[in-house]
Amino acid sequence: MASALLQLLSQAQRWQESEEVCDRLLTRGASPALVSAFRARNKHLQNLLDDANRLAEEAASLLSDTAPHAEVHWVAQILSELGRHVEALPLWQRIASRTELTDYTRGLLDCAQRLGRDDLILDTCSALRASGVFDRDLILCEVGTLERYDVNGSYNGAQQLLIKASR
Repeated sequence: MASALLQLLSQAQRWQESEEVCDRLLTRGASPALVSAFRARNKHLQNLLDDANRLAEEAASLLSDTAPHAEVHWVAQILSELGRHVEALPLWQRIASRTELTDYTRGLLDCAQRLGRDDLILDTCSALRASGVFDRDLILCEVGTLERYDVNGSYNGAQQLLIKASR
């Protein structure tokens, strides 16, 4: 609920009220890592990049090993938005599913692509495919990556896409 409220306030560019909501969240026991991520996002939207980066770093440092996936997602997302993909990658890996295609898994694949981590892309796509996941964009991602290393593999992947699409 808080993230929806903060999103609405940021769309209206009501920055002071966003800060007040963050303050209230802290006094009501919300995770400091999550609140720092909220604040980093607000600063990023205001194009205050130094503040956004400082707060994103703070959020990452405050994130506990047992933090809920939604909280890890917020921190990983703001790090990614700020171009801090090296720091975001382990967070995406922590929450991404290898058995179903979720927003977290898409975040992992996007981050891996930006870092040129083809090994991670191929491993994740292979695991998803082995779990029966069919998604056109996922297959295109895998085929595009395979093209660089394995022409036969990319041909088989493209063929699989065509067979599934025709059904």
